[in-house]
Amino acid sequence: MQTHHSRKRGGFTLFELTVIILIIGIIATVSAPKFFDSLGEARENAATSSLTTIRNAISMYRGHNGEYPGTDEATFKSAVEPMLQNGIPACPVGNRDATVEVVANGTDPLKVTGDKSWIYNKNTGELRINHSDFIAL
Repeated sequence: MQTHHSRKRGGFTLFELTVIILIIGIIATVSAPKFFDSLGEARENAATSSLTTIRNAISMYRGHNGEYPGTDEATFKSAVEPMLQNGIPACPVGNRDATVEVVANGTDPLKVTGDKSWIYNKNTGELRINHSDFIAL
């Protein structure tokens, strides 16, 4: 009596491989936007933190001197930077530098000029990000 041992070949069929690749593609499609958007969220969180830090320095200056600091970028920075450990931080969104647009005399502080990273109203002490996407922070 002769017995036949059938040998099954190990591996995946073309159909199984196609299904696996399709599933991996769906997972990548769903997760990729969330992964790439996390960098944008991190920059926005850093910008909010920098805003809070500079706003606190402005408040401390006003508490010590009875007025808001600076009439232009240089005098604003020289007044506020001693209250900041590392000076005016660079804005992580928009222009991404540490420049400050100082406005006064009835100028709308919420009007984006786009020239510098931060926009500061000398009359009200208000500081904002000088970029249309982040002006409301």
